[in-house]
Amino acid sequence: MRNLTKHLSRLRIIGLLCGLVVAIGSGSQARADFVAGNLSSNDGFSSNSGFNLTGPQTFTEQGYAIGVRFTVASPTSISFDSAELGLVYRNGTNKVDVSLMTDGVGGLPGGTTLETIPLLDLSAIPSLVTAASTVHSVLAAGTSYWLVAVYGAGDTSVGWLGNTSGRVGNSAYRPDTSSGIGSWVGGPNFTDPSFAVFGDAVPSVETAAVGAPPSVVLVGIGCLGLAGGRYFSRGRRSKSSIGS
Repeated sequence: MRNLTKHLSRLRIIGLLCGLVVAIGSGSQARADFVAGNLSSNDGFSSNSGFNLTGPQTFTEQGYAIGVRFTVASPTSISFDSAELGLVYRNGTNKVDVSLMTDGVGGLPGGTTLETIPLLDLSAIPSLVTAASTVHSVLAAGTSYWLVAVYGAGDTSVGWLGNTSGRVGNSAYRPDTSSGIGSWVGGPNFTDPSFAVFGDAVPSVETAAVGAPPSVVLVGIGCLGLAGGRYFSRGRRSKSSIGS
């Protein structure tokens, strides 16, 4: 009985250690890679100039949705992870909807909306705000997409601040009124709004990993082997001692 109790205790310890090793091996993940953007060094962007992201009930009953175009400069497709935008809240309903869209007609927004991410409680201090994906759409290598920001309500007034890295010619705006939504217009001479897009490379079929990483699986198998070896070894000794 004493040997059996010791044996069970050791099995529990081995099981806990194996579980810890597997958890450590499978739980750590690297941050998503940079895909595209125009932030300056140290994530810099303008703190006092940019676009009016406003509903049609502000200013002169003219509202504006804003978009910025980017291209996936990668040899492989990308799984969209998040986007960062330099924003500042002014007044009204504190909400902005950020959409990831495919290219529309004429290289303007208006294609398929892949995902829309609501941003709430924006700061009145210029801040870099993260829009985290829950869909993780696959973005094709060499293909252009749009990040589009739309006011959350008719009285929303938010600034989408410009970049300070000199990027121009990749923005568009949509003038809206209380009567309806306008058409997208390109802004070739406008400073692009500040942004960065992050994602993970989509592995090819040949290199796609299935399940846990091989090293973790091997460690797990080793632990099982260790526990099993001790179990059978002790089982034989216990049996022989009983027989004697």
